[in-house]
Amino acid sequence: MGELELTARRAWRRTTLLALIGAVVGAVIGWSLATTESGAVAVLTVVGFGASVGGLTGTFSILATTIGMSTAMQATTAGLSPAGKRMVTQAIKTGSPIQPPESDLALRAREHARLLSTYQPLALAQFLLLYLGIAGAQFPMLADEDVSGSAFPRFLCAALLITALIMTPILLRAVRRSRRYLRAATIEASPAPQA
Repeated sequence: MGELELTARRAWRRTTLLALIGAVVGAVIGWSLATTESGAVAVLTVVGFGASVGGLTGTFSILATTIGMSTAMQATTAGLSPAGKRMVTQAIKTGSPIQPPESDLALRAREHARLLSTYQPLALAQFLLLYLGIAGAQFPMLADEDVSGSAFPRFLCAALLITALIMTPILLRAVRRSRRYLRAATIEASPAPQA
């Protein structure tokens, strides 16, 4: 396991811990604010504050790692012509390794796929945690009796949910593509056993 994978594992552990701590702290804050509210509003306040603080804490925890990885990903295609960058992107998207496997372009594509396969799950987690943090702040207002006062929070939560439902499969498919390319390129680059 390389340094990049270790960094990603540390980011996962740190983010999980901080998001859970943030969720508990947010729920306690929500509980203290909801003591005078009715049942549904009190529950939504506790859940909303927990989701908001936990989501935003997790987002900011993972942000430094994703920024560093995106910089490293840009370095793998730095200096390539636009046609070379398109070739790398298309090869990863289709899962067909660039030939010959020892060429500079093939090595760059393999490294880019390795970075993508580590970066994209972190980016997906960051995206989902951010949306949870934004939507969580709207939860207490969802049970508002005044329809005009709860229209914007309902619209925002629905828009965030729809966006998450659309983007999650797209990002998961991109993760699978980069891993498939990495496997294919690694197998192709492996030397044949000597008899």
